[in-house]
Amino acid sequence: MVVEASYVHVSDVDLVTNIKTNRNAVEVQAMTHALYMRYMNFIHKHWHALSRQLNDSYLVQDIKDDFYSESYVSFSKALAAVSLDKIKDEKWKFLGYLGFYLSNQRNAFAKRLIKKYNVETPIEIPVDGDHNRYLTDIVEHGTVSSAEDTFFKEEEQRRFWDGLAYYKGQVWSDIERRIFTLREQGKSIKSICTDLQISPGKCGKLLGRMGRQLKEHAGLN
Repeated sequence: MVVEASYVHVSDVDLVTNIKTNRNAVEVQAMTHALYMRYMNFIHKHWHALSRQLNDSYLVQDIKDDFYSESYVSFSKALAAVSLDKIKDEKWKFLGYLGFYLSNQRNAFAKRLIKKYNVETPIEIPVDGDHNRYLTDIVEHGTVSSAEDTFFKEEEQRRFWDGLAYYKGQVWSDIERRIFTLREQGKSIKSICTDLQISPGKCGKLLGRMGRQLKEHAGLN
């Protein structure tokens, strides 16, 4: 606890920078633990969101320990994904990176549980207004061809827009953001290349990568 307290007033920028550049393994371990514990309440929020998704079923409670253990894996992936040269603001927060990987984790856990237990477990999903239906009832009555697909459609849309905000705000370079904006305005590849003075090959490569990132974030790959 004393070790964590020593990093209380250290910003995310300085903490992440030191973790990635410090050669002292003991100090790196202490700083990494401090950063992880700093976002423990954020991890709790993702766990509670998963519980609400599945109506706090005993099935989801059974994997609570697994979720928290996996959260450190997600945390490690998020930390590894941070490029120091992308951090331009002293007020930058690790929250965006961690949220991306925790959302992936939460979605994977929910999908796995629903696929495994959708027959024997009465999990409700919203169908219209304030009304809910059990997944099993929807399948049996033919309301939709796949109850799982319906359950995740809105989640995938939400994740896509979250991903777009995340990549535009924290990951994409200035030229990538400009390409996206111009495409959003309906500009042709040729026009974009002329405006930004880049080759069609480079433009196509950047667009392809941006598209894959958004699809991955939304769980569409």
